[in-house]
Amino acid sequence: MNARRAHTKSKNGCLQCKAGKVKCDEKIPCSRCVRRGDECSRAQPNSSEASVTSASSTPDTTSSSHTRPRDEDSYTLVDLQLFHRFSTVTCRYLANPNNESPWLDKVPALGTKHAFLMHEMMAVAAIDIGINVADTQDAVTTYLELARQHHTQALAGLMPAIAAHRADLVMPIWSCNALFVPYYFATTADVGSLILTEDPPGPAEWMLPLRGAVTLFRQYEEVLLSGPMAMHIRPYQTRIMIDGVTPPSSNPSEEHVMRMTAQLTLQLDEVTDEATRTTMAEVLRLLRQCFEISDRGDLISYKTASLTFCAAMPGAFFEMLGRKESMALVVMAFWCVLLHRAEGGNWWMKFRKVKNMLSFIAGLLGPKDEMLIKWPLEVVCPAEE
Repeated sequence: MNARRAHTKSKNGCLQCKAGKVKCDEKIPCSRCVRRGDECSRAQPNSSEASVTSASSTPDTTSSSHTRPRDEDSYTLVDLQLFHRFSTVTCRYLANPNNESPWLDKVPALGTKHAFLMHEMMAVAAIDIGINVADTQDAVTTYLELARQHHTQALAGLMPAIAAHRADLVMPIWSCNALFVPYYFATTADVGSLILTEDPPGPAEWMLPLRGAVTLFRQYEEVLLSGPMAMHIRPYQTRIMIDGVTPPSSNPSEEHVMRMTAQLTLQLDEVTDEATRTTMAEVLRLLRQCFEISDRGDLISYKTASLTFCAAMPGAFFEMLGRKESMALVVMAFWCVLLHRAEGGNWWMKFRKVKNMLSFIAGLLGPKDEMLIKWPLEVVCPAEE
């Protein structure tokens, strides 16, 4: 049995954790507040948070006169530059090629009415410039810091919006959640943290807001279906409710998924814990449904399948994943196939992100269990590479 970690006191924890007399991990916002949907005091704007006000494409990082405290309802010239970048360039990466898309007009307009969405739009635009435009390391560093600041403010505003359970907030919440994918995948170097968290065992950080919005999306499904995002959602009812999805005429993944399911089912026959058996049965059913969506073969199907799986998985599964149980890791290896299909030419998925995630999973499995993920390895990590 692992020894209990020593508790180290800190005066920098958030007020919410102090009130609950629990240890704060001191992230901004802290993981406990994000998980519980609380408004973390560490995420509140304060005088130490600064933003660059130069309007050039490469903000001046050398002069303190170009920084000032950020007011939640005020924007700098660089903020306007970021909004312009998002509404003219970055949004096109999110839209479907050769089709009209709400990302091109409706979402930018929505951002002008909801600060948390505006901040996340700016965060993703800052990363876009940092990766695709900035020509010096100082500029890259500056834009990534701007992205972090805006994302922090977006997250601080998003969680209360989810907790409010209001129909008029469903669209901006949906859009903000969608933007978390490029933000986290572009800025996270530790691929393992994109899959799981160990302390405490649970979902990866980028999945938390998505999962927190599940109940809201279910409650206001018709609002989504009657809005501009319907073109992304209607073919599958919603991202979260997919029981009514009609299977595609061709399902090339079925053989591989069913073979893995059969092998894990044999392992489950030896598991005495009924809760584990129930959780895995639910997850395997969801995985099959997501592959049915993905096998339709279009970009919306790829994105819907990969995100639906993360949003709809039972919480108990993430606890198994955090403990690095082999059955959970095998399932996530198959999820990497769904994600691999969705990554396409997206700049936020550069540097073989999904391949490295799958390699991380394979490294945690023993030789016997690694045989179960032979197909994902062939798809994501082909031998010719």
